[in-house]
Amino acid sequence: MKNYEYEFERTLVAEIVECYQAQGIAHTEFARMMYGDTKTAPSKWWKIREVSPTGKPQGMPVSEAVKAAVVLNIDVASLFFRVQEKMRSF
Repeated sequence: MKNYEYEFERTLVAEIVECYQAQGIAHTEFARMMYGDTKTAPSKWWKIREVSPTGKPQGMPVSEAVKAAVVLNIDVASLFFRVQEKMRSF
């Protein structure tokens, strides 16, 4: 049985990346928009979007997904709907 929650989260992160890249925003710039202009912002976002040395990416809380939607000027429900539709094609 697939781990639906994990797959949804990974698809959500991929959709967020796709959205900000379509807007011409770089990974580091997006990280700073999300977490503030700190040294740790880029690494925090990297740990969420990439597989860490432990073999598993860090989870993305719903509150951060909501913040990402706000940063990208996307309706939260639309973002989650896009993710759900992409998962249907798996």
